[in-house]
Amino acid sequence: MKLAAKLIVILTLGAFLLLAIDAFLTIQREITLFEKDMAHDAGVLGHGLVGVLRDIWRNNDR
Repeated sequence: MKLAAKLIVILTLGAFLLLAIDAFLTIQREITLFEKDMAHDAGVLGHGLVGVLRDIWRNNDR
């Protein structure tokens, strides 16, 4: 029984370690994707506002 208990503990800790590593890598990947998406969205918004701001600037004679 002692050997079985040791094997269960080792396998459980190994599985926990693998799950922790997977969670860490998943979080890092999601952070990278989020930052890229935010940069893209900011660029799209900036390009969309250029025309509007140009018209406002011209209409106010500045």
